[in-house]
Order: sequence, then C-alpha cells, then structure tokens
Amino acid sequence: MGIMQTRDLTIKIQNKDILTKINLSFLTGKTTAIIGPNGSGKSTLLKALSGLNNNITGQVLFENKDIKDFSKKNLARNLAILPQDPSVPADLTVGELVQYGRFPYQRWFSRNDKEDQQCVKWAMQQTQIEEFKNRFVTTLSGGERQRTWIAMALAQKPKVLLLDEPTTYLDIAHQLEVMQIIDRLTQKYNITIIMVLHDMNQALQYANDLVVIKNQSVFAQGSPQKIVSANLLEKVFGVTADFFINRDGNKVLVPISLVK
Repeated sequence: MGIMQTRDLTIKIQNKDILTKINLSFLTGKTTAIIGPNGSGKSTLLKALSGLNNNITGQVLFENKDIKDFSKKNLARNLAILPQDPSVPADLTVGELVQYGRFPYQRWFSRNDKEDQQCVKWAMQQTQIEEFKNRFVTTLSGGERQRTWIAMALAQKPKVLLLDEPTTYLDIAHQLEVMQIIDRLTQKYNITIIMVLHDMNQALQYANDLVVIKNQSVFAQGSPQKIVSANLLEKVFGVTADFFINRDGNKVLVPISLVK
C-alpha cells in the first residue's frame, strides 16, 4: 500500500461532476505524474490530495489516516503543495520566502530557531538558490523563481510534495533543471512526488507511476513505459504519435497529427 490513497473520491463544483469515484494509491518515495486533457480535473485532484479542497465525498488517506483528521499544521508538516502561478509580494526576498516553509513548525514565541535555519539552508542547497538569498523574488527569472518556490515547499520537510505543472512557462534548459531537482528528491531523500504534467515525455522520463485522467475518472494507472501507447494517446488526447527509444533505453514520443 502506498503513502497516500483515495477511496471513491468524488468532487462536484456548482453541481457539476469534476471527478467521480477516484481510487488511487501513490507509491512511497516515488514520482507519480498525473496527465489528462485540459479540464479533466488534474489540478482539482491535486488540491484534494493536499487538503485544500474540502468539498469532496469519499476519502483521501495519508499513511492510512483520513487527512480530515489532521490539524492544518500537522498536515502541512507531511504534505506540501506548489500550485500553478503562485504570487508573491514585491518586497519579499528569496530567503524570506523560503523561511515561510517553516511556519507549520513554529510557535508564536519561537521563530527562526536553529533547526529552522538548517532546514531553510538545506532547501536552498537542494534547489541551488543560495546565491539569490538576498534578492527580491520578483527580480528572478522564471526558472530561478520556480526553484525558489520548490525550496519553500521543501523547507516544510514534507514526506509528500505536490506540484502542479512545475515546468510550465519555462524554457527547455530550465525545465530540465527543475525535473532533475525533482528526480534527486526522490532518489536521494525518498520524498514522494505527485505532480500534474502536460509534457508526456517528461512523464515518460521521470515518473515511476502514471495516472491518466479522462471523463472525470481514472482511465489508466501504471508504469509510464508500459501504459503509454499509440492507442492511449488516440483515446485520451485524440492525437497520433511516433515512438522512439532514447539513449537511456526509454520510450519517447513525437506527436504527428490529430485523429480525424
């Protein structure tokens, strides 16, 4: 059994079904990618996993315990989420933003103690942003800013890190940089990563497990290299693609045309 599960998870927004009876198990210390067409409910699922969306029926379990039974601070000590396009005040430095990740551990009379400082330093080292510590976040490039947000989430020292399209708007080099950081977090620190992706090739290269969402339900789940096929792409995305094997022996794809 994985570190997190959903049991008959169902979400409605304004009487519209967004997700229906989702039953998933997420592998401990591994990376799971969630893919699907626009509007299929991927981000909604991620928010439900984090506890940010309470408008659900069914259950979200963390280590076999319903997340509704956790206090907000206790849940934040175990789960961290990085949403799409997070905003930041113009006068906040990189170091200050990363320190916010320590909030779940702090009491009103004890702020920024030695352990907090060590965790912030570790998070900044993992994302390679130490040199930006005193810069305003708003002055950073897209890739630098994304690494800073990841560092803030890491400062929480979570067991599970939830990422919503972490490479969106980044150029190829910065996408690779972010994905390599994510990969290292699972390989070296056994952090469980659950992330929404649009890039199928990133899922093929970096994910241990793949969840495909279509029509408000789970269309498929399994090893990306095994379940991604021409048939899946046609049925889920309505595209045809050619497949190749890269130098690491992994399957990669090139979309060719829309299915007529």
